[in-house]
Amino acid sequence: MINLIIRERRIELAFEGQGSLEFERNKMDLPAHSTVPLQAWGSNYRVLPIPKYDTDKNPSLKQNDGY
Repeated sequence: MINLIIRERRIELAFEGQGSLEFERNKMDLPAHSTVPLQAWGSNYRVLPIPKYDTDKNPSLKQNDGY
């Protein structure tokens, strides 16, 4: 039942920019599209980098893995 609900939400929100948030919330892999390969749950590429400005202002910040 959950998979049917998730599938319906994907169709309903297809062009509203909510897809990646749904995958994060449900701890699912991001499917491959265009030139981007599948991004597994927990992959370093699913975490955004800490901006350079912030790491310069606070040297104790450690950059996220993968960046």
